[in-house]
Amino acid sequence: DKFRLWMEYFLMLNQKNIYRTKGILSFKGNSRKIIFQAVKSSFTIDEGDFWQSGIPRLNKIIFIGKELNKIEIEESMQLLMID
Repeated sequence: DKFRLWMEYFLMLNQKNIYRTKGILSFKGNSRKIIFQAVKSSFTIDEGDFWQSGIPRLNKIIFIGKELNKIEIEESMQLLMID
């Protein structure tokens, strides 16, 4: 829920600059990959395959757009991870 709210707000604020977003996420307590896809400010979050044992889990999001500030995005996501 925390990620969903953050992404909804972030995409709304940046809808003129972000065209497409895709990601594979790992959430604590969930043994499945979380698949994230967005076009402008409309997005879906779905469960994917199980994470394979022995392979490190990761969070990877790709933003496609114009005039995107990588540092701003990374700092915003770091704040999201703080409990």
